[in-house]
Amino acid sequence: MKLEGEQILIRIFVDVEKKYDLLFPLYKHLVSLAMKSNIAGLTVVKSLMGFIKNKKVEDLNILEFVDKPERINDYLDRCSSLLSNLLYTVERAHVFIYRTGSEEKGAVRKTSIINTVSDSRKKEVSMGKTKEKVLIRIFVDDSDRDKKSNIHLYELIFNEAKTEGFIGGVVYKGIMGFGKAGRVKALETVELSGDLPVVIEVIGDEDKIDNFLKFCDEHVENGLVTMEKIMVYVDSI
Repeated sequence: MKLEGEQILIRIFVDVEKKYDLLFPLYKHLVSLAMKSNIAGLTVVKSLMGFIKNKKVEDLNILEFVDKPERINDYLDRCSSLLSNLLYTVERAHVFIYRTGSEEKGAVRKTSIINTVSDSRKKEVSMGKTKEKVLIRIFVDDSDRDKKSNIHLYELIFNEAKTEGFIGGVVYKGIMGFGKAGRVKALETVELSGDLPVVIEVIGDEDKIDNFLKFCDEHVENGLVTMEKIMVYVDSI
C-alpha cells in the first residue's frame, strides 16, 4: 500500500468520433500514451451527451486519471498537439490509498492534506496555461421531466447551459444511487421504469452562474446541485 498524498486529477473530454491518424479512435490513443507515461491508472467514462464550445457532441468520453504532477506534466507534453482542440481540466486530488491486488493490507496511517502555499507550488502541474472556472454538477433521476415542456429534466438543464454559453457540459448515467429519501435505485431494479440517477456537469465562467442556478432552482424539485472551482486549460477554451 502507498500513501501517495497530494496528487493531480486530470479530466479530458473527447468526442468518440475524433480519430488519430485518420483511423484510430483518439481517446484510445490518449489512453495508450497515458500507459507509456507510466500514469498510475485511468478510467474512461461514457456519457449520454455532451457539448464543447457550444457544439453538441452525441458521443463524448471522459478520461480521468490521477498521478504525481511531474508525470502529469510529462503526459501533457506528449499530448500537447493532440489536446489543442479538446476540453481538459485539472484539479488537486488527495490520494489516501493506492493499492494493487498483490500488496498486503496494513494499518492506514493518517495523512494530512497540503496546507501551505510553498508546499502547494512544489506539487502543481504547469499552471501557466490554465484559467479558473466553475464546475457545477446537478444530480437528478432520468425519469424526471419538466412540468411545462414534459422533456427530460437532464436534457432541459443541458440545453440551458449550452444556450447560456458555458464552455462545456456532459450528461452521464449512474448504475446505482440514493437520495435524501434513502430509496436505492439500481440497474437491476429499474430495468422497466428506467429510474436511474443522472449527473449533468457544466463548466463555465463565474459570471454565468447566478442565472443558471436560478434556472436550476426553478426546475429541480428533487435533486442535488453542487459547485466547485477548477482549472481549465486555455488551449481548450
